[in-house]
Amino acid sequence: MNDNSHYENSQSSLERELRSTIDLVLDPTVGTSIVDLKMVSSINLSMKVADVELLSPVDPKLYPQKDELFRRITGELIKSGLANEVNITMTQMDIALEEEYASIIRKLSNQDDQDSKSQFSSTRIIAISSGKGGVGKSSVSVNLAVALSILGEKVALLDADIYGFSIHSMLGRDAEPMIIGSLVVPPRAYNVSFISTGLFARDDQPLIWRGPMLHKALEQYINQVAWLNPKFLVVDMPPGTGDVAMSVAQLIPEAEFYVVTTPQNASERVAQRSALAAKELKLSMRGVIENMSYFVGDDGKRYELFGSGGGEQLAKSLGVNLLCQIPLAMPVREGGDDGEPVVVRDPESDAAKAFFELAKAIKDIGPVRIRRSELKVSIKK
Repeated sequence: MNDNSHYENSQSSLERELRSTIDLVLDPTVGTSIVDLKMVSSINLSMKVADVELLSPVDPKLYPQKDELFRRITGELIKSGLANEVNITMTQMDIALEEEYASIIRKLSNQDDQDSKSQFSSTRIIAISSGKGGVGKSSVSVNLAVALSILGEKVALLDADIYGFSIHSMLGRDAEPMIIGSLVVPPRAYNVSFISTGLFARDDQPLIWRGPMLHKALEQYINQVAWLNPKFLVVDMPPGTGDVAMSVAQLIPEAEFYVVTTPQNASERVAQRSALAAKELKLSMRGVIENMSYFVGDDGKRYELFGSGGGEQLAKSLGVNLLCQIPLAMPVREGGDDGEPVVVRDPESDAAKAFFELAKAIKDIGPVRIRRSELKVSIKK
């Protein structure tokens, strides 16, 4: 009897150790323990072989980053010394558990059916704008988001350039987001959650939409996506001063605007229109980013191919700071084409250092106002 008791105690201890080890595994898409997400159906260990059964809220064939999840589980179990071999299977949740999973995600996102904006109550929304296309606004958005993540921040990225979507390819990801009923869970790349129209449309597919359709798409991206409570939401705005800028003012009026320009005076004048439009819409203009500021030749000298002074002049006229000057560099273009941002591809390059400088500057500026989700005013009738 004592032997049986000892055996039961040892088995119970082993099960606890297995569970605590699995609890360390974070889902690569959601960033939360798979135990907390109710994804672990069973785990058994025999002769140093672990059999793990997982549950997916969608068809297992469509579960994002499944291979990475399996790799993490295997790594934790082998590192713990509990197993030398790990077998993992995944089946789909039943409807009840799927709804419970969706409820957990909504709570993690601070989503409230009564207040669709509640998930941004503690998020700084960084809108990257420009007066015209071709100044590198999307490159700035992607590298800024990834740089902030590398600096330890929880970051999300919204491609609001509905017609000229490119964020998905610049991040090297084309997998569809996970859709559970009306809930959309965005994919992740370089530890940044992101949504882009490119996840739903072919790269060669033109979107011939009028203004109301643009507004509806942006509204769904902002309100129906489970952004999972990021510290920063970087928004890649379309160029110019059209419908999307007005929709952003309506949907996320707390957005901070940063305008991208290039050094030449003509670009500075066009960028100024975008900045002044943001002010007209009562949006906060926080800083200027000068892109393609200079080129460093093989001789080590700096060449100002597009002139100089445009960014500084724009910042002065707007009463804000020039936050950084980003060089014109081949690794930025190559990283964008290959889906590997320069801050990851070549972090010691001058361009990457400029993006990290920008990320630190935006962190140091701080939010326009401090928002506390727990502080709400209720008016009794």
